[in-house]
Amino acid sequence: MKLSADVITEALSGYVLDANFSCEEPPEFSGVRVFTGREKRLEKDILYVCSSKLLYGSNRGMFDEGCFVIKSCPFDYQPANAIILSESCDLYDVSNRLIELFETANFYERKIKEASGLRKGYEPFIELARQMLPHCVIVLTDSAYTLVGSTTNSVPENAYLNAIVERGFYNKTDLDLMAEKGYFSDERKYRMPILYGADHTISGVPFLVRSYRLFGSTTSFMGCYFVYSPPKKLDVALFRCLTDEIGEYMSANGMYDGSLPTKQRMIDDIITGRRRDTEFFYDRCAKLHIPFEGEFRIGVLQLINDNGSTVKLAQIANQLSTFCYVQNYGAFQYVSSIIILFRDWHNYDVKEMSTFSENWQALERTIVANKAYMGVSLGFSTMQQFATAYRQALNCASLGREQKPGKCVYYYSEYYIFDMLRKYNESIPLQSVYTSYLDELDDGKGGSFSNLELLYVYLIS
Repeated sequence: MKLSADVITEALSGYVLDANFSCEEPPEFSGVRVFTGREKRLEKDILYVCSSKLLYGSNRGMFDEGCFVIKSCPFDYQPANAIILSESCDLYDVSNRLIELFETANFYERKIKEASGLRKGYEPFIELARQMLPHCVIVLTDSAYTLVGSTTNSVPENAYLNAIVERGFYNKTDLDLMAEKGYFSDERKYRMPILYGADHTISGVPFLVRSYRLFGSTTSFMGCYFVYSPPKKLDVALFRCLTDEIGEYMSANGMYDGSLPTKQRMIDDIITGRRRDTEFFYDRCAKLHIPFEGEFRIGVLQLINDNGSTVKLAQIANQLSTFCYVQNYGAFQYVSSIIILFRDWHNYDVKEMSTFSENWQALERTIVANKAYMGVSLGFSTMQQFATAYRQALNCASLGREQKPGKCVYYYSEYYIFDMLRKYNESIPLQSVYTSYLDELDDGKGGSFSNLELLYVYLIS
């Protein structure tokens, strides 16, 4: 791992009088060596610890080639790139400090690479962060700001952080506060970790953050809160190495949420039900601007020719958000489909029903024009039933396409019995249940009476 000159000077604090470099940006170094005076060539990314005796007796033409750690000397002997130490310092002690510094950095760099090579997700990175920065609270989120990992389960010293790690996600209030602080508008954090001072953070402690972006959308961020001690330059360097590797890991292996954008991630949280606590559902609803309770139905719209065109789906979602006049709480793109959260029309009054039919026909024309079809769930009353309604809409659309491929809208109320039988048939063949009894009703003689027909008339009456 390369360490910047700032990290070096901080590690030698108390010894450093001055630091001069010929380049505008502080240089970075990959290691340290003792200067012997017998070198034929100096490497620009190596720090050379040099004694005064060797400095005065060496070819000064070499001084522009490398960077030196030296004691104070006359100006005409000073190399172009040098970290200048006080006369009272011990160069042996300085050398040992620098060797230990680079050994620590290189040790953790190897460990970070090993964590990536395990291909076991993000927990190995979190475990390493716990060892590498024990004086910090480090969190990793997904695109909906749910904690994928955290180095601790509680932070009793800080109420704000304690609430987040115990809750397991940044809620809407947290995100609103972050927006006020300008975190979301700071584009720098997508390229490198950005350190905010305690006076610019919600937590009241220094905050180091690195965000990730895939396909134009924010997919995650990793945050480091310096709860127990102030940040050091080495901390920032280690955090950067860690977050760079996590970024590479994401690109190579895909995000833990399939690279879903923020809204889709939150809808996925509701559908998959990874968490069932009511507070979590309330938060997701607040961020999506939909009610938690009410009278709902779900429509799931899919393209007839599913070629994975996310651009077309996004266009249809925008179109429905603007021009769907059937009362709804929003149209949301979700992977290869669009979910419309309708206000249930089951209890409409006469006036509402008079316009509903016309608006629904307009929606059907829009679906047909976009070469799509839609399944519609039964009614439900809370977002904790959202996942069930979603499956109802998907299943009836699938069954409807098999039985009546020419229609554009399919209702679960018409297909639920087929869905139940299909699920039953997956565990016990239906033929083994009904065939023998039906055979008993059919005497096979072709007489003037049919017991099967009589049974059918009886059932539908």
